[in-house]
Amino acid sequence: MSRRRPRVTNLAPNQRLLLAAWKGNSGVGKERIPRSPRNGPVPLSFAQERLWFLEQFLPGVPLYHIPTAIPIRGRVDPAAAESAWNEVRRRHETLRTSFDDRDGQPFQVIAPHSPVTVPIDDLRRIDPEAAEVVFRQTVEAVGNDLFDLRHGPLSRARLVLVADDHAVLLATFHHIVADGWSMAVFRREFDALYHAFAYGQPMPFPDPPLQYADFTAWQRSRLQGEYLDTLTRYWKLALADIPTVTPLPTDFPRTGAPRIEGASRGFFLPQPTVARLNALATAEGATLFMVLLAAFDVLLYRYTNQEDVVIGTPIANRTRAELEGLIGFFANTLVLRTRVDGSSRFRDLLGVVRRTTLDAYAHQDMPFERLVEELEPERRLGQNPLFQVMFAFQNLPERPGRYGSEADLEPAEAVACLSKFDLSVFLAPADGGLFGAVEYRTDLFRHDTMTRLIGHYGQLLEAITADADQKVGELTLLPAEEHRQVSAAWATGDPVPRYVPPFRRIEKVAREHPDAIALEQADRRVTYAELMAASTRVASALRQRGVPSEACVGVVLPRGIDAVVGFLAVLQANCTYVPLDPDYPVARLRLMADSAQVAAVITTNGLLNNEVTGPAELLCLDELSDPVGSMASAAAEPPAEQLAYVIFTSGSTGQPKAVGLPHRVVHGLLTWQLGQSSAKVGTRTLQFAPLSFDVSVQETLATLASGGTLVLLTDADRRDPALVLRILSEHRVERLFVPPLMLRELARAGASSDLRLALREIITAGEALQLGSETVTWLEQLPGCRLVNQYGPSETHVATSYPLTGPPGLWPSGPAWGRGGGGARGVG
Repeated sequence: MSRRRPRVTNLAPNQRLLLAAWKGNSGVGKERIPRSPRNGPVPLSFAQERLWFLEQFLPGVPLYHIPTAIPIRGRVDPAAAESAWNEVRRRHETLRTSFDDRDGQPFQVIAPHSPVTVPIDDLRRIDPEAAEVVFRQTVEAVGNDLFDLRHGPLSRARLVLVADDHAVLLATFHHIVADGWSMAVFRREFDALYHAFAYGQPMPFPDPPLQYADFTAWQRSRLQGEYLDTLTRYWKLALADIPTVTPLPTDFPRTGAPRIEGASRGFFLPQPTVARLNALATAEGATLFMVLLAAFDVLLYRYTNQEDVVIGTPIANRTRAELEGLIGFFANTLVLRTRVDGSSRFRDLLGVVRRTTLDAYAHQDMPFERLVEELEPERRLGQNPLFQVMFAFQNLPERPGRYGSEADLEPAEAVACLSKFDLSVFLAPADGGLFGAVEYRTDLFRHDTMTRLIGHYGQLLEAITADADQKVGELTLLPAEEHRQVSAAWATGDPVPRYVPPFRRIEKVAREHPDAIALEQADRRVTYAELMAASTRVASALRQRGVPSEACVGVVLPRGIDAVVGFLAVLQANCTYVPLDPDYPVARLRLMADSAQVAAVITTNGLLNNEVTGPAELLCLDELSDPVGSMASAAAEPPAEQLAYVIFTSGSTGQPKAVGLPHRVVHGLLTWQLGQSSAKVGTRTLQFAPLSFDVSVQETLATLASGGTLVLLTDADRRDPALVLRILSEHRVERLFVPPLMLRELARAGASSDLRLALREIITAGEALQLGSETVTWLEQLPGCRLVNQYGPSETHVATSYPLTGPPGLWPSGPAWGRGGGGARGVG
C-alpha cells in the first residue's frame, strides 16, 4: 500500500502562503519521479558532488558527519536492535552506497544488501563514574571516526548497554548519504522496526517507492534547458553585487587559512516568548521562521553596520510526496538577501523578509552548488562562497514519542566540535518553546562573545514582540545586566589617571630630550628646547600685556610652526585656546571672537585688524622682542575644570556653535590616546586635521607629549592627496590621523605611486568608516600598519576605538566603533 499525501484543509494564512510558494515552482502536482535504470554509472546529485570534491580538498576531517543517538528504555533486545539497523540499511540503498571516480568524474557504487554486525559495549557491571567516561569516549569515537568514501560503509552504529532496562544506539552517517530530515526518517523507522522485531510483529512499512539514485538521475535530467535558465535568471538578479563578506566583529583576526575548529553554545526560548512571536507572524501573514530570521537580520545589521545582509539557510528540498520517506542528501541551501533600513519599522522589515523568503522558496530547485558556478563569486581561502553566516529553523517531521510502555526512543543532543561557517544559528521546536544552538569558529570568536550574542538576540525578540512598530535602529539590544555594565562599569572600571595639565607633559619631554626634533615642516626643524623657548616667549608677552588667566585667546595663524607655538603658548599662559582660521570671512571671525569673548589674539602683521579683534589685545608674533629667559608673573597650574580650548562647529545649522572642553577632559583623552596608540617615543606624526577641528588638538598633544615629531604641512599641501603621499614618504611619517574620505583619496593616489611609506598606524575619525577595495589594496601595500577606527563627538571628547590588524583583505568593510575611553575616564 503506497503512502498518500493527506489532504490539506483548514490552513492558517501563513501556512497557505508557504504551500502556494512551494507549488509555484516545485513540480508539486506534476509527473512523478520515475525509477531509473541501473545499467551504467549512477551520477551524484549536485549536493553530493560538492561534498565529494570537498573531501578531496580537505580529507581526514569529520566535518560532514551526522551523529545521532536513540535511547532504548524498558525491554532491551540487542538482536532486535541489530535487525532493525540492518532492515533500515536494506530499505535505503544510499546507506549501502560508496563513491568512486573515472577520469575525475565521481559516480555512486550501490552494494547489494548484506547484514552487518552492530558492535555492543556492555557498561552495566562497571563503576558508574568509569561507565560515564567510557560512554563519552564511545560517543566521540562513533561520531568522529573517519569514513572512506571510496570503500564505505558511510554509516555505522554501536549499541551501548547502560543498564538492564536502558541502552543507547549510537549512529553516525556521512552527510553525503543523509541529511537532517533523513535523521527523522531513520529514527521513525528504527523505532517501529525495533518494536516489530522485539515483539514479533509484522513489518510496519512497505518498501520505499523510490531510491535516492532515482532522485539524482531525475535531478540531472530536469535541471537543464529553459527551466535551469529561469532559475538562473532569478538568482542572478536577486544576488547581484552581494557583499563579498559579512564583516562580523571578531575577537581574533582572520588568518586567511581554512579553519574549521568550532564549538557550540545552547539556549532556550520559552513558550510565552514563542507564543508572542507566533502571534506576530500570524498577524503579518508570515511564518515563525520569517519572524526569527528578520530579527536575526537586525542583529547582523547592528553588529556589522552593513545594510545589505546575506545569510544562508538550509531547506529540506523534498518538494514531492515520494521523497518524504527517503534517506539521502536532499537538503539544499538558499541564499537570502535582505536590505535593512535602520529607520524603518520592524513590521516593515518583516514584510521584506516575507517576500524575499517566498521568492526564494519558489526557486529552491536551483542547487547551491550550481548557483556558485553560475555566479562565480570572488573566492577567498577559508571563506564560504556567497555567505558566511547560516540561520536554520529545523521544523522536521514529528518523531514518534513512544511505542507501548517499553521503548522510549528520543534523539540525543550532539555537541559540535567543528564549524562549517563563521557563525551558525540553529532553532528547533522543543517543550513548547524553541531550543537553539550557536555554532561558531573558535579561531574567530570567544565563548563569552557568543554568550552575549545569544543575549542580544533574545533581547531583540522580546523588544520586537513588545512593539513591532519600533524602528529597527532603535530596538533594544542589550539585556539589563549588560546595559548596566556598559553604562556604569565600563565608565569607571579603568584606573582614574592623576591629573596633569597637558602642557606639563610637553615640558617634561623638553627637559629630558631637549635636542629631539619636535616640529618639522619642509626643510625646517625645531627641537623641543627651541619649541619651549618660543612658546615661553609668547606666553610671557601675554602675561606682560595683562591677559588674565582663564581668558580666551584667539590664534589666527596659518598652518605651520607658528600656529603650534601659539597654541602651546596659550596653554602655558593658563589661558583658553581658541583657533580662528585666517581664511574665514571677516564676519564669521568677528562672530566667533565675540561669542568666545576673546581677550587677546595671537597673529602676524597683515592677517587681522581691529575690525575683527575689536577690543581684544592684538599680539603680532613678528613684532615681539627677543625671547625672554623666564615667564613674567608665571601663571598658576590650571585647575582640571578650567577650559583648555573653545572650538566652533561647522555652522551647518546656520550659525557656528562654540564648544568648550576643560583640561580634565583633554587630559583624559590624551591619557587614553597614549595608552591606545602603538606610537612610541620619537614616532613621527603628520598634523593633517584643520586647526579649527578638535582632532588637531589630539594630533598635536598626543605627539608632543610622547616625545614624537609633528610633521606640518600647509593648507595647499593637504588638499592634494598625491602631495600628501610625497610628504608622508619624504618625512618618513609613521602615524596619520585622517578622515575616511581622505583615506580613500590617498588610496587612489597610492595606486599609481611607487613611493615607499613608513606608516605604522592610521587613525580615522570624523565620519563612518567604509573600506572599499581600493583602500584595502593600498593598505595591503603597508605591511605592519594597523588601522584604528575612532569615533567621538566634539561636544564631549568621549572617544571609542576599534583597531584592525592582520591582513587588510580580511577586515570588515564597515568596522565597529569599538570600546569607549577618552574624556570619559575623568581624572583623580
